[in-house]
Amino acid sequence: RKKSTCFSDWKHAYERLHVHKTSLGHKNGVLKIKKRRQAEARIDSKLLEQLEDERKYCAISSHKRVIKRKKRDDEYREGEVLSLERDHFRINIFFPICDQLLDKLRMRKTSYDAVTSNFAFLCKLDTMSEADKTPKVIPD
Repeated sequence: RKKSTCFSDWKHAYERLHVHKTSLGHKNGVLKIKKRRQAEARIDSKLLEQLEDERKYCAISSHKRVIKRKKRDDEYREGEVLSLERDHFRINIFFPICDQLLDKLRMRKTSYDAVTSNFAFLCKLDTMSEADKTPKVIPD
């Protein structure tokens, strides 16, 4: 018959467990397990630190409101570098010239509107009757 290697002294099991708990081997084993559970002793400790940093950053940055203002074609922000000379020409030369041209054309239109309102009747002189011409030419 084979001899069993299992524990069979159940009458003295409590004393044996108490001896095992207080033994140096058991204490060292428990300390090793606790140390392995700590984040610093793990192989992926740097990864865990990076993950925690990202969680903190996301918690802070997700609550911030980003204010954006629509940028016009002829302006750029301070410190912004223009990537192409074409962009520099377009923003700093072409668009300002177009703006000035539009302003001058609007001024010219308002002055022509004033002249037209005063002298538009001259274009219709050949179709107007004599009675209609007199009050227009000689106002009261």
